[in-house]
Amino acid sequence: SAMVVWEDDDLQTDLATAQAFARDSGLEDYLESLAVYLMTHPKAHATLEDGTKAWLKLRSRRAQGRLDNASECSDEDTEASEPEKSGSSLRPPPRKSVKRRLSAVISGQTQSMQHFITQWAEEGESIVSSTATLQNLGRTKMSLAVPGQQRAPSGAPVGTASEDLNSVLAWDFDVLASDSRQLVTYAVRLLEEYNDFDALQVDKECLLKWVTLVQENYHESNAYHNFKHAFNVMCVVLLMLSKGGVDFCTDRTQFAILIGALAHDIGHPGFNNDYLVKSRHPLAIRYNDGSVLEQMHASVAFELLLATKTNANFAEGMDRADFDEFRKTVIFVILATDMKVHFELVDKVQALAEAIEEARSQMGDPTASVTRCMSTCEVLMDRDTAADRTLVLKSMVHASDVSNPVLPMAMARAWAYRVVLEFHAQAQQEKSEGLPFAPFMEPHPDETLAFAKLQVGFIAHVVKPYWVEVARILPDLKDRLHQLDSNLDTWKQIQADEEAKAAAEAS
Repeated sequence: SAMVVWEDDDLQTDLATAQAFARDSGLEDYLESLAVYLMTHPKAHATLEDGTKAWLKLRSRRAQGRLDNASECSDEDTEASEPEKSGSSLRPPPRKSVKRRLSAVISGQTQSMQHFITQWAEEGESIVSSTATLQNLGRTKMSLAVPGQQRAPSGAPVGTASEDLNSVLAWDFDVLASDSRQLVTYAVRLLEEYNDFDALQVDKECLLKWVTLVQENYHESNAYHNFKHAFNVMCVVLLMLSKGGVDFCTDRTQFAILIGALAHDIGHPGFNNDYLVKSRHPLAIRYNDGSVLEQMHASVAFELLLATKTNANFAEGMDRADFDEFRKTVIFVILATDMKVHFELVDKVQALAEAIEEARSQMGDPTASVTRCMSTCEVLMDRDTAADRTLVLKSMVHASDVSNPVLPMAMARAWAYRVVLEFHAQAQQEKSEGLPFAPFMEPHPDETLAFAKLQVGFIAHVVKPYWVEVARILPDLKDRLHQLDSNLDTWKQIQADEEAKAAAEAS
């Protein structure tokens, strides 16, 4: 085996040397993957093992055989299951209309807060490139664990973990206090508990290997975008399914959105799409500045699944049609976590919620299940049912991704501190590179007044309007809105206290 080490001072020289070594060894693809990772983490050390060359050949052959029809991941096909009928109330209003309403809502906010809220309302691509094959997408993976070096999960084996799943699958479960390796065990147990592996043709042992690889390919050094966040998002999706979301799923799409939730931020570098585009990062170049991270996350998830050497293909027993449905669903729910599509989702979910409430009103039953409404009410029967179901699948994963404010306050504050810490680190990096930076990202979370103001704005103008609409579709989530309002009041009180303190100090 050979060791290639990259140091900050001579990064480009070392990369050139490593790439020359790779070419001689037939490892171009692997080194390109590492190069992308090292551009973000230049201190990383990479070990190139003799077995990697053989693994790459097998992986390439496997990928080529499976992906001759890679164009299925195009813009048209990714959205194929949600066509919009002419005249349907699901059709979103013109973007200008959305922006006008948004501007009116935030007109009273500070300039910094307005920038924070409107950055996600800007134009942005959120599709997989129609010309990109998985073979090419795989070259952008971040710190892909070398096959053959996987570790078995520590702690209790699958099915014998000491903590009851009921306490894990709860709004007050403290993910941050848990060990990431133990969360691998919990993740597999939850997936097994709520899905029929036999009917889905899912291999449990391979699933365990895949979840282990997923955990290893999250960067635990990230304050926020790490495996604990991913596990938390998967759990919230499960809780939403238990509150009526299951009505919108088939057995296969339910499993797919849970897998998508677990992988939705895999390989996240701790910086957002805006930084990657502004810095002309290799990932932004590869994905043409559109949903850069989300496309990478989806790609890496399937690279880990389909790589022969990992022996982690839990979906190998699925027939082609079932796998295609599974893959398409995983991709579109991951792409839906791009905040650039947030406000479009708000409008679409609002339109669906209004139709469902009208159906319940016609039936005289405000608690009627969505399945019953869809099968008996003309107002819903006239809609595109497949598009509505796809919308709700996307919405559950996206709502779970921004669910921190609906958790108990202590947990919500802990998660908020972590994400603002990442914001601060990005702003410092952008300043050091001479790049423009968002003012709301600059303060450290220890600056309590700025921290509280940011949370008030984010909850009031981004999270609450979305969760209100989701809860209209899934009324059993209303208790989460009570928690959100309580948290918002607490943040407002913290802001008021800090402002009073600052005023007293100034006088």
